[in-house]
Parts: sequence; C-alpha cells; structure tokens
Amino acid sequence: MLALFALASACATASTEPSIDRRPALIVNGHATVKTIDGQPVVPRRAKGLVDTGFEVQPGRHTLGAVVWIYRRIPPLLVQKQLVPYGPIEVCLDARPGRRYTVDAGTTGQFPPPIIIEQGSDERVDRACGPDVADE
Repeated sequence: MLALFALASACATASTEPSIDRRPALIVNGHATVKTIDGQPVVPRRAKGLVDTGFEVQPGRHTLGAVVWIYRRIPPLLVQKQLVPYGPIEVCLDARPGRRYTVDAGTTGQFPPPIIIEQGSDERVDRACGPDVADE
C-alpha cells in the first residue's frame, strides 16, 4: 500500500512540472533565398515536386544570411530587366516553437533588405542583428 501511495504521488508531481516546448520552427524562402543559418551554409529540403519545404530550426535567436532577388535593367539599352541576386544580407529572428516563417524581400529602397514574416499572423518579426542589440 505504501508503494502504491508513493507511485501515485510521484505521478502527480511529474504532471505538474512545466513542459518546455521544443518543437522546431520552420523557415521557408519567399522572394529571398536563405543561404546561411547561424553562419552555416544551408540547402533547402525539397519535396517530390521540387517544392522548397524550408529549414527547421530550434526555438531561439538565429542569424540568417539571405539573398534578395531584385530586377535590374540590363545595359546597354537599359530597357530589358533581369532578375539578379543581391546579398547575402544578415537578418535575425527569435524563432518560437512550432511557428512558420517566410523570408521575403522588403519593399523599400533600390536594394530592399530581407524581412521575416510569421505565417498565420502576417506580422513582420525580423530584428536587428549583432551582440550590441539588447534583449527585449
């Protein structure tokens, strides 16, 4: 009987401990192409139809090196446009468990920086990179 009581109290204690959500976050390419994550070169996973299925990362802060695709006029006539890569440019993210993010091109300037959008909320979630950036 004593063993049964000890087992029951152990189960009750184990169930009240907070669980840590360790589901990976998913990062997919939009109008920008991720080339590095935390300084390491990456190659996107591909599904059967050669669809980019993205990159899984653990929750937490990550630095992405992304190439933005922009249209540039081609010399000598400067009439025809060509899609050319610009970058890589670093952009940072505090990934949350189980979330999906799209790395896209910004909309401002001649050379728009990459931005990160959380899928579902469509909120921009990229942040400044660097050791001098204070935690929020």
